[in-house]
Amino acid sequence: GLYVMIIINNMKQIFLTLVFLFGGFNLIHAKVYEVDEQTFKDEILPNLTRPVVLDFYATWCAPCRMYSPILERLSEEYEGSVDFYKVNVDENTEWCEELEIKSVPTTFIVYTSIGDYLRKEGVVNANTLKKGIKRVLNL
Repeated sequence: GLYVMIIINNMKQIFLTLVFLFGGFNLIHAKVYEVDEQTFKDEILPNLTRPVVLDFYATWCAPCRMYSPILERLSEEYEGSVDFYKVNVDENTEWCEELEIKSVPTTFIVYTSIGDYLRKEGVVNANTLKKGIKRVLNL
């Protein structure tokens, strides 16, 4: 009985290690960073050198959770040419009011310090987002 318990525990540890190394691999490379209004306006916006995708989301929003992997995949695909950020609407309520965000998820592609190029409410499929990103990159 003792040997069986040790083997099971070792197998669990090996499994968890593999999940972390390979299943968590995506998390290590995902480039969708959490940002708040202050950081965005003070540090990111004044220093824009490339387009930014802003995803306004809520932790309680099921469509936002569905949308997250799409953004993570695109962040890897456009690494080095587009920056991806997530904004929690519940923690940035004044900014969301200012931007007139009525539903989540809402996605912006910002390409200059003076405005947004693309604004979509709801889950945006990867191809639509790619088209918007490609248009911005060719400006």
